[in-house]
Amino acid sequence: MDLNSWIDARSKELGEVKRKKITFNDSEPHADVKSYIRVAGRDEVGPGSYYRTVDDYFTLNGRSFVMKLEFKERDSRESTYRAALDRAIRTFTVVPK
Repeated sequence: MDLNSWIDARSKELGEVKRKKITFNDSEPHADVKSYIRVAGRDEVGPGSYYRTVDDYFTLNGRSFVMKLEFKERDSRESTYRAALDRAIRTFTVVPK
């Protein structure tokens, strides 16, 4: 299954899905990930209760990966969570065999 098919299959479970491709400039600090697809969603977990999800999909050495973030809607620490995900994806490195 290619990366976009995998994203499509996983996104069927979420409501309000937004997809965006993000590519790092060579001048930006990053490790082995050159670009990724960010999928943001909103999922109702109960009457009037929602969770936000942010999934970053990328491929390295022919293998696909996803880094996931989930938090309650209107959480005051949302920007901190998103910043941690952004830092993590910039440091992802493949260790040679």
